[in-house]
This record gives sequence, C-alpha cells and structure tokens, in this order.
Amino acid sequence: MRAVGSRLNLVNPGSRASVYLDLIRFVAAAIVVLSHLGTPDWSTGPLFIWKQITSLGFPSVIIFFVLSGYFISSSVLKMQDSGRWSWRDYLINRGTRLWIVLIPALLLTLFWGVLQSQLYGQEYTREGVAMTDALSIKYFFSNLVFMQHIYSPTFGLNNPLWSLSFEFWYYILFPCLLLVFKAKTKRGKVLSFIVFSSISLFVGWKVMLYFLIWLLGAVVAIIKPIKLKNMFVKILLVVGTLMAAIMVSIAPKAFNIYPTYYLPLKQYGFDFALGLVAAFLVYMIISFYNLSNTSRPAAVFTNLAGFSYTLYLVHYPVINFISKASGRKAAGSSDFIWQQSTTNYFLYLPIVFTALLLYAWLISLITEAKTSGAREIVSRVIGNMKKNRAPSVSVVESYEK
Repeated sequence: MRAVGSRLNLVNPGSRASVYLDLIRFVAAAIVVLSHLGTPDWSTGPLFIWKQITSLGFPSVIIFFVLSGYFISSSVLKMQDSGRWSWRDYLINRGTRLWIVLIPALLLTLFWGVLQSQLYGQEYTREGVAMTDALSIKYFFSNLVFMQHIYSPTFGLNNPLWSLSFEFWYYILFPCLLLVFKAKTKRGKVLSFIVFSSISLFVGWKVMLYFLIWLLGAVVAIIKPIKLKNMFVKILLVVGTLMAAIMVSIAPKAFNIYPTYYLPLKQYGFDFALGLVAAFLVYMIISFYNLSNTSRPAAVFTNLAGFSYTLYLVHYPVINFISKASGRKAAGSSDFIWQQSTTNYFLYLPIVFTALLLYAWLISLITEAKTSGAREIVSRVIGNMKKNRAPSVSVVESYEK
C-alpha cells in the first residue's frame, strides 16, 4: 500500500506483512518474559542454544524501538502529507495508548511490591534503592510522566519500565524534528528546532543515541519497496536476515559484553548493528508480503500482538514475587524456581509462562483493548473544552505500535 502521493511505504492492514510484524512484536515481548524467567546454566548442546535465544531480552527491546519508529513515523508522515497534522490529535493518540496500560501497570507494581515486602522482607532495586523507597509516590509520578532512567529509577522493581520513557520522548522528538523542515512558517521551524534541542539536552546523550536506532524504523517508511518475483529468493533473504539478527544479538557475549538497560557505551555498536538488521528485516517483509492477504488462522498473531504492550509492562513484578516466594534469587537468575534442574524447568516453565500470558491478557481486556474507546472519550472531552475557542480538527488515523 502506497500512501499519499505514493511517497510512503506503509504496511497494509490485513496483509501478510502486517501479520508477520505482529508476530515479531509478540515474539519479542515473549523473549523479554523468558529472559526474566531465566534458565539453568546449560553450557552445551541444544539446551545451550535455547538458553542463548531466551536470554535476548535486551535485544528484543531494540527490535521494539525499530518497529515503533516505523509505525509512529508512518502515522506522523501520513498526517503531514495529507495536511491533517495536529499536535492535539497526535498527543491524544499517543497519550491514551501509553497511559491506558501504564497507570494500571504502576498500580499493579505497587500491589506486588508491597505484598512482597510484607511477606518476604526488604529488597533493593538495581539502582540500589530500597523497594519501600522505590514504591514512593515521588517515583510513581516520575514514572507516570516518563522520567524513569533519566532522572529517577523505575518504579518498584518493574525494570522494563525503563524503555517506556525512551519511547515517550521519541514520540515528541520525531514530529519536532520533522517540523524543523516541514513547518509552514519560519517561526514554526525555529520553534520546533528549539523544542527539539531542549528535549535532547533534557533527556541526555544515551536517550539520543538510541533515538538514532528508533529512526532506522522511520527510514523504512520513506524508502520505496523492492520488488522480487522469485519466492525462493524472498524466503532466503527474510530467513537469512532473521538469522543475522539472532547472531548480532548474541555476538556481544563473545566480547564479554552483556547488554543491559544501563546502556554502557561499549554495547551501543552492537545495538545499532541490530537496529540496522531489524530495519532491513521490516523493510523486506513489507516489500515482499504487503500486497498479499492473510488467512483467517493467521489472525491469532494479531490477537497475541494486541496485548504484547500489556505483557511487557506487567510481567516483571509477578516474576519477582514468584522468585521470592519460592526462596530463589531475583528475576532473571539461573537459580529461579528451576533450582538449576532441567526437569523443573520444562515442568514449570509452560505453567508459569502460560499463567503470565493469561494474566497480561486479562488485564489487556480492560486496558489495551479499550484504547480506541478511551481515545474517543478524551478527544470528545478536549473538543468540548475548546469548542468555543477554536475550530474543530478532524481526528486522524494512527498506527498502533
């Protein structure tokens, strides 16, 4: 599907490309969960390969950045090209998408953290903050306004929250960057440049370095798709790129670099390389499979991706609670409830993983699945507030990441 002026490379809803990207979203979220569940210390054979794949939690976040960069930039560029750009509509779309899950996730983090502290005693976050302090109202609101990992630790022990602050600021930075060149007036261009520069200084160099990876997804949205007729070549390219992504994800360990959300500079080269490979994979999937419709059974992948954001935000406090309840180490430890036992791992993993999926899905039914309705309510309320002060602005379509 080619959008306004045939200039944008947009994915066609209902196409196989759309389903494949949904599958990638869910698999990335699932790997994050599996990485936090940990594995026994397998060192050889097929189980060692499984251990390497299920430890790719941080690389999965890099893939999230690229996918987000593609979908969000596509939405912004489409609005710009159609002449329907509105900061109000855009912020309503993004804000409802983020907060409708984030607020319940923070409250659940508080619940599990307090329960864990009461039953199993004090614990400290990776930043060295006592859990009781990390659950303070100060950190609740700092995470609510996306200050985590910038000017405050993540709330409670919900470490995955770190990437959400990056995402939020990228949502603001990209339109500002675009408006530096596309604003209709010189004043608009200057103002956009000032806001972009101010936010860049505010969030710091680490956030801005990973913004470059996010932008790789945006590049896909503006490159004309390639056309190949040979099905074997298509499959070979997609599978080859997927394998390359796995290899690049594992490669840092060969140099004794274990990517973490502390984002040491030495891991950035590997993260950027993964971003390039992931962007190329997204580009090929859209190029090869965007015009073919999917079958009904493939809709299961879309449904799974439909609660991947919720799964990402709510799973960690539960895993940490189970870990403490079983007398084991922290989430992600090889000495989780498996107790270094391969038998325990394959006995309990399907039960724990399925329970986490069900937990996240049930929460998503009253949060993530209600995003469109919440957006309409917020739009209506804000529209009524401004009814007598400004002309109405049409609500624009946006892609959900």
